[in-house]
Order: sequence, then structure tokens, then C-alpha cells
Amino acid sequence: APPARVSVGRLLKVSGLIDPAKAVVSLLLDRRVGGRWVAYRRIALAASGGAFAKSVRLRKYGLYRVYARFAGDAANAAARSHRYSVRVPRSGP
Repeated sequence: APPARVSVGRLLKVSGLIDPAKAVVSLLLDRRVGGRWVAYRRIALAASGGAFAKSVRLRKYGLYRVYARFAGDAANAAARSHRYSVRVPRSGP
């Protein structure tokens, strides 16, 4: 799970494992805006042996949710990880 709080402008480190191993996983970050979730970043990640990792800089304060998604293929259905909440306060961690 990523940390619950990250300072503005700092890197959020996200890593995971998909099993069975797939070559590509999407990392999704949504930001809470006006009472609803809005897509903030969508990043395609190469997964080596099913493992993936990425550091993402969060430049705006607010509440984010972070999760990984696999689009599906001929052998496996689409899937997504648990959604983790990360808060970026106006000042300090």
C-alpha cells in the first residue's frame, strides 16, 4: 500500500505484482474534485515477470486514489487492484 500522506511536489512510490505475469499494467490516479473523482493520470507500465513499479510526483494538494488495472486479454479477464487513498495536504506531510 502507498503511504496515506505525501507532501505537495513529492514522489509517490507505487509497486505491485500481477499474477499470472503480464507485460503491461496501467497505473491510475484519480483526484477528488468538487465531490467527485476525476482522472488525474493514466500511466502504462511495463511489468517484468509480473512486477511493476513507478514513482509519480503529486503537484496538487487534495485527496487521490491510486490503483493498478489490467485490461484483460484472451486468457484472462480484466482486473484491478484495491483502490488506495493518498492525501496531499496544503502544507507538510
